Amino acid sequence: MKTYVKLLTTALLFWGVVGAQTAAAETILVLVNKNNPVTEMSKDELKSIYSGTKRFWDDGTKIKPLHMPPESMEKEGFVTSVFGVSMSQYKLFWLSQKQTTGQTEPLSLHVSYPILSILSRKKEAIGYVSARDYENLSDGIKANLKTIKTLNN
Repeated sequence: MKTYVKLLTTALLFWGVVGAQTAAAETILVLVNKNNPVTEMSKDELKSIYSGTKRFWDDGTKIKPLHMPPESMEKEGFVTSVFGVSMSQYKLFWLSQKQTTGQTEPLSLHVSYPILSILSRKKEAIGYVSARDYENLSDGIKANLKTIKTLNN
């Protein structure tokens, strides 16, 4: 039994390290609809949007930020790169926000395709995907998207 526990612990630690390294190595593309006038964005601007500080585009349209699935490597890489914190710290931030201001975290979808579909149709949306997922998109969806930031973790 002790050997089993040691093996399990070692495996979990190994996969945790490998997972963290994979998330850290993932290139993430921040995307908007091709009709959105934004052409580039800084990490500080992304942080303002995804922390709920900036809620409207310059033309007055309400921003609709979209997150990748809650436990995805893409979301972890995005949060680490933009906020400079771990996922647990990010979750604590939003718990605090909900308790003090009533604000909730931007919508997290469970797979990347709906994010890409929404981005390709909605000028007010902003989201992100891995460069790998983006490369596998059809030309029809890519034609409706624009990359405004590349995050190399």
